[in-house]
Amino acid sequence: MIRYAKFDMIFMGIYSPRPGTLGAKKYEDNVSREEKKARRQRMNNLLREVSEENNKTELGTTRLMMVNKIEE
Repeated sequence: MIRYAKFDMIFMGIYSPRPGTLGAKKYEDNVSREEKKARRQRMNNLLREVSEENNKTELGTTRLMMVNKIEE
């Protein structure tokens, strides 16, 4: 999905069941914390790659912008 939609940024977290929720009742948390971290890292690596591809399409372009305030 990251590659298909060409996302620049996503928000993701490591799943942990919340007591009393449907997810905790219906689904077993059968993935180790180490595997969850590894999956998140793979997604972050892919996201970084896609974001870099997106940024490269902007090289050499000029954008018009409005500045409301400059802080020193």
